[in-house]
Amino acid sequence: GGRIWVESELGKGSTFHFIVQLGYIPDQERHTNPIALDDYRQALLFDTNRRQQVALRHQLAELQINTTPVTTFSQAIRKINTGQVCDLLVFDYDMMVETGMIVENLADDEQAAWLVALQQAINPLPPCLFLTNAQRGTIQLSFDPPILSVAVSKPVRRAMLRDAVRDLLNDHVPETESAVTAPRAESGTSEIPLSILLAEDNLVNQKVMLRLLGRLGYEPELAATGLEVLAALDRRPYDVVLMDVHMPDLDGLETTVRIRQTIEPERQPYIVAMTAGATIQDREACLSVGMDAYVSKPVRIEQLVEALDKAKRPSG
Repeated sequence: GGRIWVESELGKGSTFHFIVQLGYIPDQERHTNPIALDDYRQALLFDTNRRQQVALRHQLAELQINTTPVTTFSQAIRKINTGQVCDLLVFDYDMMVETGMIVENLADDEQAAWLVALQQAINPLPPCLFLTNAQRGTIQLSFDPPILSVAVSKPVRRAMLRDAVRDLLNDHVPETESAVTAPRAESGTSEIPLSILLAEDNLVNQKVMLRLLGRLGYEPELAATGLEVLAALDRRPYDVVLMDVHMPDLDGLETTVRIRQTIEPERQPYIVAMTAGATIQDREACLSVGMDAYVSKPVRIEQLVEALDKAKRPSG
């Protein structure tokens, strides 16, 4: 039940009125449920806009995240060094551009010089949430080693913030990520399952790769050194080894040489090199020792799908 009416006055125009009955939603039911983190998390917020700071702190508090605002990296590092727990880093990307922390239109390594310094002080680096104006478009930042990061457009909506935080802190993949699930359907990953050994010593890189492989339906086993790779292959055969080229004890190249020399032909895995080197010489070095394929870091899911598809094809 409701009512609508109009009042008009010649030469002045019309005024429309309406009355509608709406139900009241209690405040505790108005927002979605908490994202069920194990416990309250701690975040550092890089933002010089006081009003935005207050709004973000309130929104993050609803998601069980306590926020400490900082305005400089030295301030953040001091807090970390004095025992401040940091599970999440939140950056106002536009503020960082305005203050010169990031210079757009430069190469990624020049853009990320600030992050390199932060990685040296906070290791491993927590997941990063970037806030940016929608007019700026998609921000392009790549890091080596890669970091877990999500960009959210301003003004920040609760649902978008919730999904971003859940993805970063709970390793949750939103159902709307059709761009990620599409390669899985096309490649037939579920039809021809592969046993995968992930050889990677960097904890952040491990987490990134586990997320990518998880999206494709795989649960790989981990090895952090070349010697661990050899021990794992001695225990059981694997269809694929995703081999970081730079590892302690034995690097990926020497580990591959030993695999090709010591493991019987029927147990030989398909070896995919993972390296930040992007030159022809890097690729040739990997293939010359017996690696089968090559992906560059940071690894994109399209590269991974292509490499695994090749591993499933019968040789010869």
